Amino acid sequence: MAYWLELSDSHAHTLLSKAVGPWFSGSEPDWTTRPVLWECAAQSDHWDHEIVWCPRVAGSVAIHRLRLRDAALVDRQAVLQLAREEMAACSNTDDTASNVGGYHGHRDLLQRAEILPTGLAEVVGSAVHQAARAEALALRRPPVSTTPRESWFNVLEMNGGWNMLHTHAGSTYSGVLYIADGCCDDSPLAGRLAFVPNEPAALPQAQRTHPHDEQRHVRKVRHVAEDQQHSKRRRLDTEGDVATVTPQYLLVDPTPNTCLVFPSFLPHFVLPTPEISETEICRHPNGRATLTTDGAVHETGSLRVSIAFNFGECDVGRAAASSRS
Repeated sequence: MAYWLELSDSHAHTLLSKAVGPWFSGSEPDWTTRPVLWECAAQSDHWDHEIVWCPRVAGSVAIHRLRLRDAALVDRQAVLQLAREEMAACSNTDDTASNVGGYHGHRDLLQRAEILPTGLAEVVGSAVHQAARAEALALRRPPVSTTPRESWFNVLEMNGGWNMLHTHAGSTYSGVLYIADGCCDDSPLAGRLAFVPNEPAALPQAQRTHPHDEQRHVRKVRHVAEDQQHSKRRRLDTEGDVATVTPQYLLVDPTPNTCLVFPSFLPHFVLPTPEISETEICRHPNGRATLTTDGAVHETGSLRVSIAFNFGECDVGRAAASSRS
């Protein structure tokens, strides 16, 4: 599931400030949601492919949601086991990037020999190439040629861990493939990936959109279906051009076997996972957990696990200044 999160201007400012600093204490702000209008894109043997065009000041930008047609294409249990083994062998890492209270893995994941039998590298590569072709068709230009640059495990436990607001400056396409959602399905906000299509003031200058990226990825003509939904959020200057757009938050559930692909300059962060006490989670040898909430008991995973990746030619100077996650 995916939806637009709507907040008052004051709460929107607060949310962005929390995305670059300590998270909320106490109650969450009031919020409402509305559904995302996804477009069906060309299908493939691997993926059911949908696109949403998100309004920006300069036009709109595509986020691709691809869902595996055959879950057996990726051996999720083997991938989860590799994630646990990496975390156990490297409990402390200097490469935290945007993670707060989570684990950021080594950046060579898709190049490792032990990953090859899981099918992970093949499906991630096919997702990026399919997204690049669909975007090129919509923008009436040749596809942007990309190659894998880096990939890693991103793991959040059920302890309130999250990822700060960031982009992936220096890459062309970035994305995530969800392996396990942990206990995040118990809360409508917990553990969701949140996109902020418009660059908020809180975003560091080094991570802002390069004019070349804007030219390659932004659709100048407003996408009618989504832009009409956002028209009330636009303020026009005296000449009739779009001057500012109130920040919108596109929230996407961390559903296993779902891959998201987007231009690397698009700001995003991850909302905190649920904080679940040790008395509520009983860990089992296979990594599952029994969660008790309001008298309901069900078995669920205790880790939110995803594979993050960057594709494309890297501008070393810009990438060094970025805060990648």
